[in-house]
Amino acid sequence: MSYKYLLIAKSSVLFRSVAQSLIAFGFAHACAWGQVEPSNTKTSVWNLETGFDSWVLSPSAQQDTLPDYIEDNANLLLVNSHTAWQYKNQSPYLRLMGEANLTQHLTFSVRARADQQVGTRVDALQVQYEISPQLGLRAGVAEYKTSWCKSYDTDSAWIQEIDAPCSTELFEDVTGGAPGAQIYTRQTWGDYFVQTQLGLYRPQWLGYDPQEFGFAVPSKQFQVQGNDKWGVSLNALNLEQGTEFRAAYIHAKQKAYSPEPNIQGRTHQSYGLIYLAAEVAVNSSTKLRLTHTRQDLHQTCLSSVALLGQCNWNTHMLARSNSFELSHQLDSKNIVAFAVSAFDMQLEEVFFNPTFDLSVDYPNGLGIHNRRHAIAWRHEWTPHIFSAVQWIGAKADSVNFDTHVPSNAKAMGFRLAYRY
Repeated sequence: MSYKYLLIAKSSVLFRSVAQSLIAFGFAHACAWGQVEPSNTKTSVWNLETGFDSWVLSPSAQQDTLPDYIEDNANLLLVNSHTAWQYKNQSPYLRLMGEANLTQHLTFSVRARADQQVGTRVDALQVQYEISPQLGLRAGVAEYKTSWCKSYDTDSAWIQEIDAPCSTELFEDVTGGAPGAQIYTRQTWGDYFVQTQLGLYRPQWLGYDPQEFGFAVPSKQFQVQGNDKWGVSLNALNLEQGTEFRAAYIHAKQKAYSPEPNIQGRTHQSYGLIYLAAEVAVNSSTKLRLTHTRQDLHQTCLSSVALLGQCNWNTHMLARSNSFELSHQLDSKNIVAFAVSAFDMQLEEVFFNPTFDLSVDYPNGLGIHNRRHAIAWRHEWTPHIFSAVQWIGAKADSVNFDTHVPSNAKAMGFRLAYRY
């Protein structure tokens, strides 16, 4: 069958160049200004973090049994899983976060990153216009806010988060952002500060991500012909207790064409993703976070020439991820964290021939069942230099129809970084 789980290079040459320019620009501003706290004087805020990660991986499966079908190594979802760059145990990384107030009501902001997990990526490159203190608009590369990943947090203890949407490229198309427009609201209701946003997104605009199609790719040479998304999110912060809630939904409608002579198929795909999360301040130094992600995907491929299994299928994919995280600040220089996560993906497939007189039903096709737990410690050596140590234990069950292949691994990582 040609239905494979392939990682596609997500960023176009244009946006790789933009990201590199932004990182250089942010570096210059961070060096000149340092990290400036927001204030009523509308100052700019720039932060650039760069460092080096080193990992020791001990997986039971040194490589996948059958790439694209039984990926008992990749399905452990460690740092070497589905990377945008060729994986290396030692690798550098960069993070750029910036905000500049152009006028009293107009703000420019950017978030960009470069690492072997996602490559070079711009997650936000937007202008925000404040119509009133309660209402505003955003345009540009706008963030979906359908996750609570800590990629840009300046006090995270994690080198790699273990919540699946934050730790693997499989969810790259539903985290981060894309070219589009948003309307947002901000309002204080009783003890809660509530923020909402509604957005429309077109990842193909400006060549931002012309091949984005999730990880259920119809063929090797597929061409995306349409990718439309809309999403809504709500964030509520209790101003008295510090408890915070987030709920989000994103929907996508996509289509692609497979030009291979033996396929010549057209694929239509749609999915909806729900994200729910809560963070509770147990006390002044301890936080508890719970997250739940559920993605339902439906895909149909039709062709008049493809053989059974090359196209002409209806598939349904259900993916779910749950995580629990507890973080504790020991003192002003040390943070420790503990987390557990569960990720399950199951694919149901129905194949048929071009004349629709023969079909094969596979209610339990490809599947991934992953369980991980991790601990981490971060230490601030100076106001600008920090290190982090992390240990991960992982188990996976890789399913291909009636075949189940278990695997497990342990991983130890170290990070040394400098923050401007």
